[in-house]
Parts: sequence; C-alpha cells; structure tokens
Amino acid sequence: MRVILLCLLLLLLLGSTGVLAQAPDVSVQPMGFDYGPVTVGGIRDRAFALTNEDSTTALIVFATEIHGPDADQFELLSGGGGFILEPGAVQLLSVRFAPTALGPKSAVLRIESDDPDENPLDVPLAGVGRGFPDLGVSQTTLSFGDVAVGATSILEVLLFNQGLADLEVTAAEVAGDDAGLFGLVAPALPLTLAPQEQDTLRIRFSPASNGGKSARLRLFSNDPDENPREILLFGQGASADIAVDSTGYDFGEVAVGSSAAFTFSISNVGTADLVVDSLAVEGAGADQFQVTGGAPPFGLGPGEAQPLTVQFVPGAEGPQSAVLALFSNDPDEPRLDLALRAVTLAPRLALSALQIDFGGLLAGLDTTRALLLINTGQANLTIFDQRITGGDSTQFAFDGRPAPFSLAPTDSILLPVRFAPTTAGAKQSTLQIASNSLTQPVLGIPLAGQASTIRAETGGVARLGEDVTVTFTLPAGFRPSTREVRYRSAGETSFRTAEVSGAGPEYRATIPGIAVRLGGVEYFVRVTAGSGVVTLPVTAPESQPLFLPAFVSRVEAPLPLPARDHRMISVPLVLDQAAVDAVLTDDYGPYNTRRWRLFRWEGDDYAEYPALASSFAAGNGFWLITSDGAPFDVENGRSADPSMPFRLTLQPGWNQIGNPYAFPVAWPAASLDPRIEAPVAYDSLGFQYGQTLLNPWEGYFVHNLAPTPLTVALSPGASGGKQGAPGGGASYRLRLFADVAGEPLRDTQTYLGFAEQAHAGQDALDFTKAPPLGPYVRVAVVDEGTRYAGNFKPMPEGGAHWDLEVDGTSPAKSVRIRLAGQGRLPEGYGLYVLDRDRRQALALTDSTIAVDLPPEAGAVRRLRILVSTPQYADAHRDGIPLTPAAFHLAPNFPNPFRDVTTIRYQVSAPGPVRIEIYNLVGQRVRTLVDAAHEPGSYTAFWDGRTEGGVPAASGLYLYRLRAGAFTATQKMLLIR
Repeated sequence: MRVILLCLLLLLLLGSTGVLAQAPDVSVQPMGFDYGPVTVGGIRDRAFALTNEDSTTALIVFATEIHGPDADQFELLSGGGGFILEPGAVQLLSVRFAPTALGPKSAVLRIESDDPDENPLDVPLAGVGRGFPDLGVSQTTLSFGDVAVGATSILEVLLFNQGLADLEVTAAEVAGDDAGLFGLVAPALPLTLAPQEQDTLRIRFSPASNGGKSARLRLFSNDPDENPREILLFGQGASADIAVDSTGYDFGEVAVGSSAAFTFSISNVGTADLVVDSLAVEGAGADQFQVTGGAPPFGLGPGEAQPLTVQFVPGAEGPQSAVLALFSNDPDEPRLDLALRAVTLAPRLALSALQIDFGGLLAGLDTTRALLLINTGQANLTIFDQRITGGDSTQFAFDGRPAPFSLAPTDSILLPVRFAPTTAGAKQSTLQIASNSLTQPVLGIPLAGQASTIRAETGGVARLGEDVTVTFTLPAGFRPSTREVRYRSAGETSFRTAEVSGAGPEYRATIPGIAVRLGGVEYFVRVTAGSGVVTLPVTAPESQPLFLPAFVSRVEAPLPLPARDHRMISVPLVLDQAAVDAVLTDDYGPYNTRRWRLFRWEGDDYAEYPALASSFAAGNGFWLITSDGAPFDVENGRSADPSMPFRLTLQPGWNQIGNPYAFPVAWPAASLDPRIEAPVAYDSLGFQYGQTLLNPWEGYFVHNLAPTPLTVALSPGASGGKQGAPGGGASYRLRLFADVAGEPLRDTQTYLGFAEQAHAGQDALDFTKAPPLGPYVRVAVVDEGTRYAGNFKPMPEGGAHWDLEVDGTSPAKSVRIRLAGQGRLPEGYGLYVLDRDRRQALALTDSTIAVDLPPEAGAVRRLRILVSTPQYADAHRDGIPLTPAAFHLAPNFPNPFRDVTTIRYQVSAPGPVRIEIYNLVGQRVRTLVDAAHEPGSYTAFWDGRTEGGVPAASGLYLYRLRAGAFTATQKMLLIR
C-alpha cells in the first residue's frame, strides 16, 4: 500500500517539466487532549481535525496510529489509515479512551505524512481510569435458629468491597419489631474497605422470651446503587426445663465395707438445650454419698435424658442423710434438690491383748504367741492387711491365715505371732492390722523381745600353720544336746568338724594348723537343743561363715621366675608395708636394672620403678625381670577377707591385675559388662587369652573397652564364665604361629576366621592384643586402628579378608609364620596371603610363610590374608598380583648365620623344583627342596646340617635353584 501511495505522490509532485511542487503542511486540532476521569469499563470519544494547510500541494498521510505506554487504553475509531488530503482539505479522526485499569493513562496519536518538517506528528492523549465502590455480603438472610432465653448467640457475615474504589460503610441500624433483640457487635463504624478487601460482621441475637423473632440490619455506605444494604435477621427464643424421675432415694441398711447405688434419670422437657453445669452434696452425711456416673457438666437437648448414679459408701455408724443439688440453666428451677438417706451397719475389731512381750530367747531359735481377733460389731469385719513394721521387723513374723479375710459379727480368729531373732539385743516392732473397722481402721500392737547369741573368740588373727582355739559361750541356763565347730581353709568348698570340750556355758574347740593356710580360715558354731538349731553366724553359716585371717611374718612367692626374662606377678595378701622397695629390695638389693626390673602398665604405656605410682596392694599386677630367676618373699601380711567381694576398678584401656586371695578364684565373666575382655595370662609360650581362673601370685592383663572406669567384683563363691578356647565357636578358625629364626621369640596367640555369632565390627568374639614387654615378635589383626589377637567375622558371600601387622624387637630378622586351619571352608574357598609392602603374593610352604622385619625401630610389615573365592580375592587384592610374577631366588636371611637361615624363592610356572647346597669344592651338602610346585612364593630353611644331620663346618656355601629351564645361585656364610 505504501509503495502505491509513494508512486501517487511522485506523480503529483512532478509536473510535465519534472520540477518539484510546493511542500504540503499538516496540522491537527486540538493539538492534544485530556479525557479526564473515565470509569473503568466506560468509554469517552474525541474527534480531531487533520488539515492540509498548504494551498497548492496535496498532503499524503501514510499512517495514523496510537503509540505510547498505555496505547491499549486508546482506540482510533475512524479516519485513520493512509490517505491523500487535497490542499486546504480537512480529515476528521475519532479517538476513544476506554480504560481497563485504574490510574493515569497516556499515549500519542501519531500521524506519518510527507510534511517535510513535521513527520511524524505526535498528538498527546491523556486520561484517568476511575472506579466506584460496590458493597457485597456473603448472605442476605441470617437465621440464628433456637437460642435459649437469656442467652446470646453471635453469627458472622462476610462484608466485602467488590468495586474498584474505596468503600466507606458509615453507619448501621437494626429495624423491625424485634430490633432490640439483635445488634451489630463488630466491627466499629465507620469502616473503609479498599477494593477486594473484606471484613467480618458479628451480629448477636439475645432472645428475652420464647417464639420467633425477626429484624433487618441496614448498612449505609458510599455504594452508588445499593445504599442502604439490608440483611434479614431471624431467630427463635427457647428455654430449658429440668425434670427428674424421683426427688429422693432411701438406700436402706448398708454395712461398712460394702456400698449401694441408685440411678436417677435427668431429662429436659423444655424447648431449649438444658445445661447441667455442676452439683453439690450437702448435709451431715454428705461425705458418704458420691456421684459415680453421669456427673455434670453435661447438656441435654429437648426431650433427651441422662442417667445420674449416686453411690452410698458408709463411713460412720447410724442413720445418714444428705441433699444432692443440681444446678442448671432452667430459668424456673436453677437448683433442683434430691433427698438421700441410708443407715450404716459397722464392724468393730477387738483384740485379746494390746501388746506382746516374748521375753528372752537365744538368736536362731523362735517362740510363738497367739493373738485373738474378734468382731464385736453388726457388719462383717474385713482384715485387709497384716504386717510387722519398725526397726526390728525382720525379727518377728506372724503365721496363720493371710489377709485379706472376713469375720462375721461375733466371729473370731487366732493369729500366731512368732519371735525369731537373728542377732543379739532388745528387739521392738509393731504388728499393724488394717481393717474396715470404723473406730480403729489401723491397730498397732507393740511387739518386744530380748535376744542373746553365742559369743565366740579366737584371738583375732591366726598364724600360718599354727592351731587356732575357738572359745564360744552360750547363755546361762542353755543346755545344748550337741555342740560343733566346723571349719575349712578359705577357698575350699567343704567343712570339717573340730572336737568341742567344756561343760558350759563356755566351750572350746581347736582348728588344726594344717587348715590355717595363706588364704585364712572360715568357720561357724552349731549347737542343738531339742529340735532347735542355733548357729553363729545365726543365718547362712555355711555360705557366709566367720572368717579368721592368717598372718604370716614371711612367705616366699611360690612362683618360678625365669632368669633374664619377664613374668607377671601379684601378691595375694594385705601387707603392712606394700611399697615396692619394702617388698623387693630385701630380696634383690637396691634397684639395679642389671639385677632386677619392675614394670607396670599405667595409663597408655609402661612405667618402670621407681617411677611407678602403684604398690603391691592386693589386686595389683606387675612385670618382674630378674638376672638369675631368684624368688622373692613378702613380710608381715594377712589374708584378704573373702566374705565380701573384692572390687577391682579397671581404667579405660589395659590394666594389670592380680588375684587378691591366696587361692584360685573364678573370673565372673557372665555377670560383667561385655566391654570388659577376659583376662590375659603370660607364660613361657607367650600371652594366653581367655582365662577363666585367676591363680594367686600370678599377674594378668585385663582390657576395658569402655571410655570410663568399670568395676569387677571378685568373690570366692562366684562361678566362672564360659570363655573356652579363643574362637572355639568358629565354623572356620585360622591360628597363626610366629617365631624368629635363631632367637627364642614367638607369638602363638593370633586367631581369625568365621563364626555364626560374629557380626560386623568389634563384638564379644574379638579380643585385643596385649601390650608386649621386652624382646618380642608380634602378629596382630588390625582393624580400624585396633590390634586384635582374635578377630572373627560373619560368613559373608564370597569370603572375607584380614589385614595383619608383624613387628618386633629384632630388626632385619626373618619371621616364620605358620598358618594352622581348623574347620571346613565352603566349597570354592581358598587361602591367599599377600605382602602389602612388597606388593607380591606369598606362597605357603608346609603352611608357612616368611617375612623380614623392617630394619627401622618401631616399623611394621603389612600383610593381608584372604579366605575367599577367587572372585572375592581378585576384588580385594589391593592391586597386588595373586601369583608371583617370575622365577626368583632371593638372598638368604640372615647372612651370615649361626643356627637357621631362610631362603625365599618364587615359581612362575607349575613343575618340579629343586634347591641344593654345595660347598666351595662343588660337593653337594644338602638337598632342601625336591618337589613339584604350583606358581607362587615359597620359603625354605637350612639349619646348617648336612644330609646326614651332622652340623656343617663354618665357611662359605652356595645354594642353587633349578625350576624347569630356570637356574639361579646365591652365596651364604655359616659361622659356628
């Protein structure tokens, strides 16, 4: 279209001579217009005159359009588009303002023409979108329904402004015949609501009489077309009326200890809801009448009923009466009284005696008195409870019929009361009888008696191996038919009988010195008189006998001590002087590390005397090393008392303990915290785990896994727990034996394997490695930083693996480790041993491997054992080949050697393998290996002997490996 207009323009402007004509000139009237306020949704139109002011040249208008930020609020109705305006001609343009939103609006009427100096020509347009309020309510009719007379009901109506201007609610009034019964509670007026804002009208209805009520709530506002807005109000006045089926009840005769009940029916015969909010029981017998069912508050609708149960529980004799008052919203009868009556029949308890004095009696015997109980009342007497109270209540008892029981009026019963003292002295208690007697519901009968006991004397302390005389005295006038003193050495289970002499009241018996051992003597006295038996102690004499400690001025520890080696020791006595120097310097002289040394694990490391913080108190253990193995002795000690458990406090971590008694005591594993591991002993073979018995003079390690101290109670009568052999319940167990070539160092107590009872992580089947002392070699299973002597896992699918650490005090020495399996592995499982430091697999030769200890002090060798399927081993080999990479013959170790040397070699293909030893003149001295091998790493040992078992001479020797086409030779030096 624009192309056509341009062509027409060129034709008009160019004459026949091709010369340009005079330029056109556009003008608009008015040159801008403000439509003013227009209601949103409304319209306002305006015409604009477009004139070509030039008198000679036509004006070409290319386009007339609305532009600007609010162009959508204005519309070009007519006269728009493109057109030609002849000189002096006028074109009318009609533009409409139709706001769709509130607020000021602006745009321009843009005229694009060929006017050379006003193109485009923008005509400003303006206007304001204006709104009006519109009052709306959520409902125009509000029904309150039934409302009790005198009550008030409040309902809510939603008030909102659905217009586009602020709504002002200026006033409200209630009109109509019942206007005074209705009212606007909230909100306060005047009220202004912005467009779309809302509020809640709260309207009340307070009927003063029965019947229907109505009114109109009129709301006045600036709503232009609904002012006022009316809401019709309706309600019904109603009232409650309480009724009862009986105005009172007589419960008749009721005995104490029983009860009677009656149920009233409370109903509402009115037209409004009845609310019974409370009740009261009044009168002299009010405390004996109780409402047990249907008690207020409760509500009843018109025609509804509610049961109300009253129970009479007699508490005083004779006629009883009360008034039950019900309080409700019945306007005519706000209080309703119900009369209650009853007669109480009561029992009475009488006794044949108000106190009982049993007189004197020997402890261990007993005597009985009979107490008569009589019911002298009119109702059944119920004895609820009979008990003996007071400081000496255990010295008295009652026999006969146990409570509860009943006695009819005039009935009686005998209650036997027994005095059975167990200790000497005056005894006093009270027999309390609780019954339903109104006058004395709890009667207390004082009980008294005087008890005497056997008195025994021994002198206080027995001397080791010497006879002990026991002198015991009976009360005057007591003539026993038999007399016995039974005794045993502490720690024994059976008693022997000593002969008793004397005519009374004093008697004597002799305990022979053979029974007076280091643990002390236990004894008790037993006499009989007729059918009565009296002992000292009075109760449990065989399980809790009297104890007589043995005193020893000097005793040598019956413990063999190895020369120049360490042994764990303890002292099973209470010493007068328990300091280390008081015990050992008289045997070994002043502390001299060349002659003797003493260590103890304290905290997290060993401490050495004289820096020790501990003494030879009973229960403490130590490491002792002597140069010549001479024994030690202790002076001035006495037996620990076994009648009370000995409590050992175990600090977190390792503890060195000893048996406090001079006889073996079972370790009470079954009763201990599971975080306390079983004791660890030490002998010539090394540490021995899982001990069940503590022997005197021995020392033990005990590990406390808890972060806080725990206590172990040792008692001679305790039974030991079922420790058994380490890993004894395992379905497969692998035990590792380690020793160092040429040195007396060994570790025979490392276990791993599978067990059904095991679970992931540390459990009761696992036990940690005890801290070594002195020269040692150690193999430990390491898991999450903890060294284990035993570590067992559940049987997982595919198998499991264990990481090991090997260390010791002989750097650069060869350690032989023999693996002894017990149990049957699942089908397809194998055993793999990997050297994690040298990144190679180790082959088992006669179930044995050999590794070198690192030359650095404190360093470890790291291994891994896999008991698994090949697939599991491949997934957990940590990048280490499961078979050796090539044939190899390693240098022997140690070299030179005196006793035994280790030769390690690798085979990469199956076939026969032969290792031979030659002297320098080419003579064969010994054949070490001659057998078929599978691929793997192997170890051979030469003990320096010839084929005939004769020690070879000192000198240089050659050893040669032949495996298929592979041959290798190394040198070694034997020194005698």
